[in-house]
Amino acid sequence: MPLADPEVWVDQPTARRAFTPMSPTAIERPLDRRSTRRERAATDRTEATISTALAKAQRLIEGRRMTEAIDALELALAALAPGGDGDAACSDTWRIETVLAALYDATGKQERARRMALIAHRHAVRSGCSVAEARASELIDRLGARSRRLARGTAAR
Repeated sequence: MPLADPEVWVDQPTARRAFTPMSPTAIERPLDRRSTRRERAATDRTEATISTALAKAQRLIEGRRMTEAIDALELALAALAPGGDGDAACSDTWRIETVLAALYDATGKQERARRMALIAHRHAVRSGCSVAEARASELIDRLGARSRRLARGTAAR
């Protein structure tokens, strides 16, 4: 089939739509449609595990039962970790990990607190949430400052 003569070819203007900024939820909707039921169910289970663990930990902390709060959060992280390798697959685990790091610190387990804060930061970065990353960074800084004071022997009593 021969190409159209360039002099005869008429280029039709493309219809343009007015730009309308999308809300964050509008941006997420197409992604939700592409995800499978299984993925949505897994996300729902993960969110339920995290929320339940944090609520339970809060009640235990309010009752000054720090060790039990740590146990509850550690169990939740273990439930979220694939294959029991200790590194939870879900980037939203930073929510549990930051609380757990603070609890370790409050109970005198500074090295565990520092390690957990670093893990929380890694997961916060993975989550893409700038607030999560800032909170985890702040926790790392606070723990680092405290350990430097302890090393110098100038910790507040």
